[in-house]
Amino acid sequence: MQVRLLGVAQDGGFPQPGCQCVNCSDKSLPSSAAACLAIIDEAEYRYWLIDAPPQFQQAIQPLSHLKLAGLFLTHAHIGHYTGLMFLGKEAMNSELLPVYCSNHMADFLFENEPWRQLILNDNIACHKIYAGSLTKIGDVQVAPTVVPHRAEFTQTYAYHIIGDNKSMFYCPDIDYWPLESGDFYTILDKNDHLLLDATFFYPSELPGRDLSRVPHPFVRDTVRDLRKYSDKITLIHLNHSNPLWRQSPERKIVEDSWFTVGETGMTWTID
Repeated sequence: MQVRLLGVAQDGGFPQPGCQCVNCSDKSLPSSAAACLAIIDEAEYRYWLIDAPPQFQQAIQPLSHLKLAGLFLTHAHIGHYTGLMFLGKEAMNSELLPVYCSNHMADFLFENEPWRQLILNDNIACHKIYAGSLTKIGDVQVAPTVVPHRAEFTQTYAYHIIGDNKSMFYCPDIDYWPLESGDFYTILDKNDHLLLDATFFYPSELPGRDLSRVPHPFVRDTVRDLRKYSDKITLIHLNHSNPLWRQSPERKIVEDSWFTVGETGMTWTID
C-alpha cells in the first residue's frame, strides 16, 4: 500500500485567497491544497482519503484513474471536511461512500446542513470509530487517537496507518506536543514515519493576530523538542505565512536538523 501527500497547506490552502504576503505573491512557489493524505491500493485501483479539504478537486486530481473508496476525517475545522460537498449530487454524486469519523463528527454532519443532505441522500454513510479501534482497508489498518486541539465543534483525531512491517502517524492539527506523556513517546518511537503539524514557525508570524487563540506547536519548538526523531518527521499543515514555503534561513535550520518539509506528491510505502 502507498501513502501519498495530496496537500500540505493550512486550511485556506496555498496561496491563501486575498493575501499578498511574501509567500502568497511569489508565483514561483507551487500551490497546495490543505493537508490531506491518500492511502492507495494500486492493485485494486482504489484509494482512501484522510480529510477532505475545500480544495478537493485539486487534491484528488492526480488519482483520477482510481476509485475513491472511503474517507477518514480528523475534525470539523473547514480545511478538513468541507470537501465533502463535492460528493453530493451537484458533483460526484457518490453512493454510500464510507466516511469514518468520531461520534462527535458524525453527529455534527447529521445535525448541520448541507452535510445532513449528503447522509439523507445516501451520498455518504458515516461510520463512527473510536480511539484505539482498528479499521482494515486493503492491506493496512487505520486507528484513530484523540489529540488536544480546539474543540469548538468536535474532538480531533490523528491517525495511525499500520501495516505488517511499517506504520505511519498522521497529525495535521494539535495544540501542543504532550511532552510529559509516555503515550506520546510511544507514538514517536513505534512509527516509521510521522507527518506532524507545522502550522506556524514563529508566534509573531501574523501581525495583529493573537496566536494563543489558534494554538499550534511552533516549528522552532518542534525542532528543539523532537530533534531525536527528526529523521522520520515530515512537517505539514503549513500556514501561508510560514517561512518554510520558501528557501529561507528557517528552512535551512529545519533541514540541517534532519527534519523534512512536506511537499505535495511525497509518497511512502506501508507494508
